[in-house]
Amino acid sequence: MNALIWICLAWFSPPQRGAFKPFFESGLKKFENGRYQEALDDFQEAYRLDKKARTYLAEGVFPEHYLPRYRVALCYEKLEDPFQAREWALKSREALEGGVIRRKPRIKAAYHRDIDRILKTADDLLAARKQRYDAELKTAESLLAQNKFEEAKAAFEALQRLDSERAEAAAGLGQIELARDNYLKGKVLDLKTALLDGDFAGARAQLAQIERVDAGYAELDLLRGQIERSEARAAQPAEPEPAVAEPEPTVAEPATAGSGTADGDRDDRPVAAPPEQPDVAPTALETANDRAEAGPRETNPVSPAASQDDAAAKQALRAAMLATLKPYRRGDAEMALSALESIDPEAAGKYGSYHWLKGVYLLTLHRQAATPEPEWERQAAESIRETARLLPEFTPDRDLYPDFIIDFFAKTTRK
Repeated sequence: MNALIWICLAWFSPPQRGAFKPFFESGLKKFENGRYQEALDDFQEAYRLDKKARTYLAEGVFPEHYLPRYRVALCYEKLEDPFQAREWALKSREALEGGVIRRKPRIKAAYHRDIDRILKTADDLLAARKQRYDAELKTAESLLAQNKFEEAKAAFEALQRLDSERAEAAAGLGQIELARDNYLKGKVLDLKTALLDGDFAGARAQLAQIERVDAGYAELDLLRGQIERSEARAAQPAEPEPAVAEPEPTVAEPATAGSGTADGDRDDRPVAAPPEQPDVAPTALETANDRAEAGPRETNPVSPAASQDDAAAKQALRAAMLATLKPYRRGDAEMALSALESIDPEAAGKYGSYHWLKGVYLLTLHRQAATPEPEWERQAAESIRETARLLPEFTPDRDLYPDFIIDFFAKTTRK
């Protein structure tokens, strides 16, 4: 029992004064012989046993300066680890190890030269590393901005290895997946927009960009199928437009009894205009096929100049409505609706495309709102019904519109 107590006391008792000496003196000899790693191990063990710098008697009455931090710094310098050397040199200064050396100016001067050299070497390397890091950071950020995601990832990882303490590389790596996802979503939207405009070459170019960035993208086959179906539809002959009966000219027609109101006067109420066939922007809004615009049959001769003016007006109106798709594609349905409503309603209101776009924008706003607005949904329903009235043959393509728009159209126009 007594033996066990003595063993425990010996185990837990603090080291005796001077216990560092064998390790420190062994480290000095190994350092002189160029065995720097072994010397470092001895100096660190001496430091663990006693952290206080002092002068002690090494052999007989010959004093030796015990400066453990300083010696560790010298070892790291020899081992070509300037940043660890800098850390221990600063510790040596903070511990005032240089003040232990007295009445030996040469040794003290050597101490200060060594500390200054270690710090300057490390500071120069830190400055060079910072300059290199900043330059390579610009390169990595440029690669990310160019959507070169794999190259950007490799560049940011190299920056982490160069300086793990700076946060920019980790932040850049955190941005890559989000940037890649946003890029791919944008390309999918551009592809579908190209299909809406009948630009099949553009759609295939967008598909190639998606495949370049992510060859395993989940929607690749679906998008490829949409392009092929749209191309097949475009290759088919255009179906003839259904004939639309127009009212007889009324300018020279005399009023007759029974042809007007109950009091015998002619009924001058406006006749409901037949649906415009096709719409002002059939390629962009109804199908992905290019079709020639054919206006309603005219009962009176129209001069070529008037026909050209009418065609130019239609083209300008079509361009104005197509322009509203740009903010919508960026996710800003509110701006798209504002742009659409700035178009002359008297000119645009007779076209189904105008009402279709208005319904889509209003329905999207209703769906995106944190608190859904019933008035938007009601107005969207009115616009969709007007679209169906003006374009009775129109059915939105499931390949081109989200399910919630398809479902709303079906529910709203159900007879």
